[in-house]
Amino acid sequence: MRGLVGKMDILLQQGTVLDLEMILPSYVDLFPEQERKTTSVLKTLLDSRDYILYKIVSEKYSAYMGFVLLLQLEDLSAIWLDFIGIDKTYQGYGIGSKVLDLLKNKYSRGYNGMYFEVECLDENPDTARRIKFYEKFGAKDLKVDYTLPTQQGDLPMLLYYQPLSSEQLPSQKEVVELSHTIYSYECINVIYILYVNLVKLSFDPITKVKVSKQYI
Repeated sequence: MRGLVGKMDILLQQGTVLDLEMILPSYVDLFPEQERKTTSVLKTLLDSRDYILYKIVSEKYSAYMGFVLLLQLEDLSAIWLDFIGIDKTYQGYGIGSKVLDLLKNKYSRGYNGMYFEVECLDENPDTARRIKFYEKFGAKDLKVDYTLPTQQGDLPMLLYYQPLSSEQLPSQKEVVELSHTIYSYECINVIYILYVNLVKLSFDPITKVKVSKQYI
């Protein structure tokens, strides 16, 4: 099977809210509960024209292999890669690499780069493999204080950037604007400006130290 899957032509087939039922089993299986969005939130997001669902399928065999969920940020000339999930049946065959190549080719015109969040390095070997995988494709850790608010509490994350049409990394202003946009839809019933301020302070370590001392 490995040889067969490795030679398959992979397509990104744009889906709709009606395709949620197809991707939900792998979505739940691949991502921890605290990082997942609820089905109702996904439905609301997919009703907007900027939040896109792609089904990863085989061109020849029409086999479902996984999904991509992303947000097109035209004002920022950037993409927010929310989730990329390869069904466990097809993991280990290079499908993820092909999907990233397809995304880079698709969005290299009109979009400067692609942002995404990754779990902070921990004892889980999957985390290290995931970081290595993205960095192999040229993704850069922006090294800012980025936190994912969840119902279980704040989850520290790494904020990465994958250049698309330009190798230049985003400016401080662009990163802050990105965080403001992402937190505005990630943080339901949360005062998200507090998280945006943490990102801002990442670029000003002196101010950050002063603010930290206020709470000692």
